[in-house]
Amino acid sequence: MQQALKHGLRVGRAVVAMALIREAQFRAQAWTTIIVGLVEVVAEVAPVLVIFSHSSRVNGWDAGLVIAIAGVAEVMTSLLATFIAPNQSKMTDYIRGGQLDLILIRPVASQPFAALRWVQPAEAWGS
Repeated sequence: MQQALKHGLRVGRAVVAMALIREAQFRAQAWTTIIVGLVEVVAEVAPVLVIFSHSSRVNGWDAGLVIAIAGVAEVMTSLLATFIAPNQSKMTDYIRGGQLDLILIRPVASQPFAALRWVQPAEAWGS
């Protein structure tokens, strides 16, 4: 069991490493994505800070709670866009093209590998 977990973690690390290598092939795009992500974070937090600069509470909500709720929603959306969405969009192509059979016979746990094979790191910033 422990050996299978270590093997799964190595496969996951390799998948993420390949995604980062693909993303870093175009350095300007990678830097632009990071900068745009930071600007988006500021653009999401700034209105909350402006609203709460005039009032300490709005309908029982304080600034920290609003930022926390918005942050959790953004993190969940980013995780879905980074890990789940790219694989869902490719799954029908795997089935139509016959690639799913090749994925399933690899010497790794086939369900996680097929479901989490593609990672889009740029989506982690919520772009």
